[in-house]
Amino acid sequence: MLVAVAAGTGLLRLGMSDGRFAAVAFVFGGVALLAAALDLRMITRGGVVGAQRLARHLWRMCTALFIAVMSFFLGQSQVFPYAVRTSGLLAVPGIVVATLLVFWLVRVLFTRKYRSATPPATLAIGHPAT
Repeated sequence: MLVAVAAGTGLLRLGMSDGRFAAVAFVFGGVALLAAALDLRMITRGGVVGAQRLARHLWRMCTALFIAVMSFFLGQSQVFPYAVRTSGLLAVPGIVVATLLVFWLVRVLFTRKYRSATPPATLAIGHPAT
């Protein structure tokens, strides 16, 4: 959490001082600070289980995948043929990742399938679960 706070504040300061990359710095700084705020919320609530844990994992992993996909397809568009670059198809993988994130978050958080009434029992070392 502290690393996310440091990265987020550093990126926000960079965005305020450097006009060329301000928008990018603000977006990444905002995502880092959002992750830190949600970490703090999780710590104060004593952890997460069930659907909340799965949703937390989903948004973190899909955000990283979205950044990677967009960095490759839009950030490195020169590696693709001219016809593909001008067709608008390079944005499709990012849209697919974002759509799947929303779909799975809705499915996990708003259906009963992934809900658990009680947290999973922890196993003591050397003792079988009862």
